[in-house]
Amino acid sequence: MTIAQLRYFSIAAQMENLSAAANALYITQSSLSKNIASLEKELGVQLFDRKGKTLRLNEAGDYFRESCQKILAEYDESVERLRQYDMKNDTRIRIGVEGEPGPLLSWMADFREMHPEAVFDIDSSLAGNDRPDISEYDVMIYPDSRKYRKFKGYALYTEEYYLAVPDGDPLVGREAVSNKYLSGRDMVFLRDGSGNYEHPLEICRALMIETGSINIVDSEPLKRKMIAEGMCCGFVSAENAELYRNDRKIWLLPLVSRRFARQIHICFKRKKHLSELAEEFCRFVASCADIKDIAE
Repeated sequence: MTIAQLRYFSIAAQMENLSAAANALYITQSSLSKNIASLEKELGVQLFDRKGKTLRLNEAGDYFRESCQKILAEYDESVERLRQYDMKNDTRIRIGVEGEPGPLLSWMADFREMHPEAVFDIDSSLAGNDRPDISEYDVMIYPDSRKYRKFKGYALYTEEYYLAVPDGDPLVGREAVSNKYLSGRDMVFLRDGSGNYEHPLEICRALMIETGSINIVDSEPLKRKMIAEGMCCGFVSAENAELYRNDRKIWLLPLVSRRFARQIHICFKRKKHLSELAEEFCRFVASCADIKDIAE
């Protein structure tokens, strides 16, 4: 007999309708019938009296139910102990990211100094996931958008953007650039591995800014080179600004509109689902970010 068969019997024993029991188990009625029949064959005794789709425990089934419950309880306890043991010794810290991780990278480096055994597993493909799930990560970094509203997140930082223009552009020297100066300009935007475009392109469309040609590239270095060569302008996050400031052919100009800035949030998996090391990391990050009330 298998654990699955015992679970099927346990649920069926609580119900008098075969179809209802199958629905509760998310299996077909025929699959439930076959599993119960297989269990009865192995035990050499019928556990139910049947009449159509109605199941009713007989005396042998009622006797076996108590034993079945003990077996399942002991199995579940063993599995939980193994899970706790595995979590205790798990050195992986799983991080899901959409956008720039901001200060998290420096906090990770500081944590690694204290725990060299820590292995950071970073998934930067959240942008392409329509249904992100915190159960897959210990920590998630994400922008303030509708698809993340179901999570209890905390403000981490504001992602700012600059307009990058080539040296010699008429805008060079301005203190800030308003939206009217973006119209008609040739632009370059990044596309990530999931086929998503960077945030400023979405904002340009939302504000109905009529840019000139739109160029799409898959790498930051290529984007930077196109701007330096005078082919187009582009938007640069504050996190990547230093890469552009070191290029003498490029100028970074602040943007007047606050629409291009976006709030980045962080959320944590519940404590009971974290390994010991991941829990310590979450507490460390929360302390660095001055977050007081991480959900238990």
